[in-house]
Amino acid sequence: MSNHSNQAIVITRAVRDTADVPAALKVEQRELPALRESEVLVRSIYASLDPAMLMWIRFAAPYMPLAAGDVLPTMVIGVVEASRLTGFSPGDVVSTFGLMQERFVARASGGKDHDAGKGGVLSVTHVAVERQVPLHLHLSLLSHIGHAAVGIHRIGHVVAGETVLVSAAAGATGSIAAQLAKAQGARVIGVAGGVQKCAWLTDAIGLDGAIDHRGDVAAQLTELAPQGVDLFFDNVGGPLLDTVLLHLAVHARVVVLRQPDPVRRCQRGPLPLCQH
Repeated sequence: MSNHSNQAIVITRAVRDTADVPAALKVEQRELPALRESEVLVRSIYASLDPAMLMWIRFAAPYMPLAAGDVLPTMVIGVVEASRLTGFSPGDVVSTFGLMQERFVARASGGKDHDAGKGGVLSVTHVAVERQVPLHLHLSLLSHIGHAAVGIHRIGHVVAGETVLVSAAAGATGSIAAQLAKAQGARVIGVAGGVQKCAWLTDAIGLDGAIDHRGDVAAQLTELAPQGVDLFFDNVGGPLLDTVLLHLAVHARVVVLRQPDPVRRCQRGPLPLCQH
């Protein structure tokens, strides 16, 4: 297998900003390592492009230590082409944290925090192939993103009629969580950055209000939630959380998508975990 090569998206240097991304990435041929025990060779079908990746390729995420010359990591839906992993056979469709590469080797467990196919939440997982469900949904609604969004129910316990606030509501997890709360009958306000994103929250996905975090958040909260916020689903933390805590109603709940400790690397990988 070592004689195969594949096109890969490689990071040549730290990215400065969004406009700098194309110049900092290049396509290279990468040789595949020999398949070892508990590993699978995956041919990529879909690869996820997430906002967090911009922080990764700025080399600014301590839980995702990257360097020049690394292949861009990403969540992948792919097909197993060869397997030395029990329970996985050629032809199986899988989801795994992998590489932006035509083919790559993923392992069931072990390795560095940012390595493809490490264990736990980043393990190689079978994907149920159903005609009615597009495969790409396993990178969003049916992926770790959707699982995190369900925390608004499982941890936040949404109640019809309550006022629910969701930060980063125009993002992958936040937009799903906000719509789940809305479907439950809650009054949902989303927080996003800029006029366009705020308009999308109210016009496209039907939220009851939107707060632009680039403006006076406290004043907007007072206007949109005069009785306070009953449930806050927070994807951001920091100053925004500090402000919202002053606008909570009595018996309010706060669900925080916890990011890994920047000093001690999270042993369960870079995916956020819902916590109280």
